[in-house]
Amino acid sequence: VPLKESFGDAIGQRVMELFEEKGVQFVMNSGIRRCIGAEGAVQQVELTDGTLLDADICIFGIGSTLYTEFLQGSGISLNRNGSINTDQYLESNLEGVYVGGDIANAPVHSNDGQQATIGHYPLAQYHGRVAALNMIGKATPLKAVPFFWTVLFGKSFRYCGYGQPDEVIIDGDLAALKFVAFYIGKGGRLIGMSSCQRDPVVAQFAEYSSQGKVLHKEDLTPNPLSWVPA
Repeated sequence: VPLKESFGDAIGQRVMELFEEKGVQFVMNSGIRRCIGAEGAVQQVELTDGTLLDADICIFGIGSTLYTEFLQGSGISLNRNGSINTDQYLESNLEGVYVGGDIANAPVHSNDGQQATIGHYPLAQYHGRVAALNMIGKATPLKAVPFFWTVLFGKSFRYCGYGQPDEVIIDGDLAALKFVAFYIGKGGRLIGMSSCQRDPVVAQFAEYSSQGKVLHKEDLTPNPLSWVPA
């Protein structure tokens, strides 16, 4: 299911249906054995089960690697994935050494300070600003609220927050792709929110969270948007 890690099963399944409605074919439970072509151009892709697919272009989504091996032996503590733990001021275990961007395993303000490594450029830009302020002695704690958006076949999706939810509550019409989803974590705390064609509610939640405010499951009934400014 695409986007399952971000949006959850139900929304991921609906996104998959949206792509299929537009003629996109998904091949699951397989992998690529090799690309076949001539004169530097791909013509087919052979899957691990022997299936051959005609192809003019191949786009590979292979994830990312944190290149921090050069820091081994420097005194900076590295996690197994290459990330570096920071405190709320983006300072590493070495005094005066600050870390930001994709390699920073930093506290997420909107999820009660849970450490996370998030590869997303707006967050990296924010890290740079916070780290710089702390370097010059202007103590500035992180108030990171991860936020991203995308447009798929003309449908605008928004997501804000971080963490693995215990429950997902959907308000609206998922089939019509006009909804708000609330991601409930431990203790009933709202740790994330996503939407499609319901702007600007996710941006409003990002602002709400950045102010240190917290929503819980019980705050969503009877009106799940009662916290939104009038």
